[in-house]
Amino acid sequence: MDRYLLVDGLNLAYRCFFAVPELTNAEGVAVNALQGWVRALWSLEDRLHPHVTIVFFDQGISTQRRAILESYKANRPPMPEALQQQLSSLKKLSQYMGYHIHFQEGMEADDLIASAAQHYTSSGHSIFIASADKDLAQCVSDHVTLLRPSHQPSAPWKAFDPAAVQQHWGIHPEQMIDYLALIGDTSDNIPGIPGVGPKTAQQWLQSFGDIKGIYQHLDRITPTRFVTSLPSHREQLETNQQLIRLERSLFMTFEAFPIQPQDDKMISYLEQLGLDTLAAQARRRYHHERSMGQLSFDL
Repeated sequence: MDRYLLVDGLNLAYRCFFAVPELTNAEGVAVNALQGWVRALWSLEDRLHPHVTIVFFDQGISTQRRAILESYKANRPPMPEALQQQLSSLKKLSQYMGYHIHFQEGMEADDLIASAAQHYTSSGHSIFIASADKDLAQCVSDHVTLLRPSHQPSAPWKAFDPAAVQQHWGIHPEQMIDYLALIGDTSDNIPGIPGVGPKTAQQWLQSFGDIKGIYQHLDRITPTRFVTSLPSHREQLETNQQLIRLERSLFMTFEAFPIQPQDDKMISYLEQLGLDTLAAQARRRYHHERSMGQLSFDL
């Protein structure tokens, strides 16, 4: 069974940009996101040894979700200019590392990733999704694992299979949509039900299964103040579910190919960017002089 690594591109790029101390090359050009990006992807390669790696990027905000909720993601500030300036180099480096880059106009990376996970699991592959976005936990199954960044140097990525999702959030992966619909998602500007936090949402979903079950058992809801307030939020919850539910049937218009690094081009480009230490590490890595533990990096 081949392993496919699906990377949430902007999610990881932002993390690299803010996690790595400010860094510029001799020309004063920012390269901090690039350094963190290469090291993060190397750490994923060393852990998973994937057959195929695909990096997905947002190409605008979902027009469908914005039509449902005008304020969807309206709280997000513009991308920092220093990060924007590194995106083209970041994509070029990814291609030199042997990865496929994919995006679709008006589509968010999460929907592309969810669709790709569905497509490749149906073909019998084992899927790993690298993202800090908890929305993607709804995709977790026996064949799909979510990898979220960790602050532990010895284990920079934490794996979430169905058991780990239940342990961390107190729910099953298939309940994540209803869980987030209840508590809201501040990162996407999706409002939750007033007064409903993670513990309350966990309790209700553990007891009644889903939002439909909650409304079928309003007489058993605790705290009792929600017995009278929940009926007025039924429409909001249905809207939230539509916003949070990821698309899983988008057509994958590309052929996924095995990782084949263009190591000479990558090393030359890293030197051109002024990332000489990273270039030296790439030379050792791709010329078969690395040890498996040497290039495991924590963001």
